[in-house]
Amino acid sequence: MMKSKKKEAEIFACGTMGMEGAPHLKSEHLSVFDTATPSGKKGSRSISWQAHIAMMAAVQPFITGAISKTINMPNNVSIDDIKGAYLLAWRSMLKSIAIYRDGSKLSQPLAALTPGSNLIADSIIALQSDELTSEDISSLEMVPTGLAHKSIEPELPGLPVAPRGVRRALPNRRKGYTQKAKIGGHSIFLRTGEYEDGSLGEIFLDMHKEGAAFRSILNSFAIAISLGLQYGVPLEEYIDAFTFTKFEPNGIVSGHDYLKMTTSVLDFVFRDLAISYLHRYDLGQIKPEDLIATSTQSLSAKVPNAFESGKKHIPIKKDTDIMLIREAKQKGYEGDACPVCGNLTLIRNGTCLKCETCGSTTGCS
Repeated sequence: MMKSKKKEAEIFACGTMGMEGAPHLKSEHLSVFDTATPSGKKGSRSISWQAHIAMMAAVQPFITGAISKTINMPNNVSIDDIKGAYLLAWRSMLKSIAIYRDGSKLSQPLAALTPGSNLIADSIIALQSDELTSEDISSLEMVPTGLAHKSIEPELPGLPVAPRGVRRALPNRRKGYTQKAKIGGHSIFLRTGEYEDGSLGEIFLDMHKEGAAFRSILNSFAIAISLGLQYGVPLEEYIDAFTFTKFEPNGIVSGHDYLKMTTSVLDFVFRDLAISYLHRYDLGQIKPEDLIATSTQSLSAKVPNAFESGKKHIPIKKDTDIMLIREAKQKGYEGDACPVCGNLTLIRNGTCLKCETCGSTTGCS
């Protein structure tokens, strides 16, 4: 008797948040107060999905675009009802519709307060009012958190629920390599950590002459990639996602055997990882056979030859060479010899070098 009076007092003081059961309100007038979802603790009425489509059909002839309105459907809606909503919208000449089934998300803008819609909330209310038995408490503990009002079946029929990955820890002492290179004059250090089987487990990135913000973002990005690798994300996914990304610094790469041009720091990093761990030499500008051919040519170049490409080699003393480079730098040149004409008249042209004597460049047009 005391509990019933308590409920009556609570309803009298706080209300039911709905119009159903209100005194002096006729049942035929309840449809005027219907909402998209049942309102209040005692609510059971809501606007039907056919009425949603009818409202949109009444407005559609007066606007040129589609209507941004959601067709709310109850939780127990069937597949045939979904088909019927699309068919009715097509017959009503609607340009687009958006369907939402009640309870499809853990958090939604319109939440019904009807009993049974949220098992955890109903249990907490019952526990506060001393209505929850020991059997109910034991059954509630068996329900995982987040699945109280969510189906434990997979969202698509026939697909298994994907288990969460388990992190694979790296050994305390691990192997790897350090790659130093320059991208458009900016130095970068790439360090890797490997598992016992030689697979990649972590990366470290450092650009010591860059700003603090850029270095922090780069370090945080390396940590995120390392965590993904340890949780089982394939390296191929990262390579497909970050190669050919374009932002500065970019341009000519020096200090790497296979990469000579890159579009960004991330492009360089994942091209290098693809070559080192997946043997993706197609992502590099230089192939292994090119290096073999270059080494063969360098051995043959040791043979004395007075003429090469129609030009005679004149030996220059080391001191004279240093003086010529110094004079070229004083005149505003870079001090490097042109690979075509051999003159020390190279000037900076963006990320490349241009010769003022013959007009050739080191890679840019």
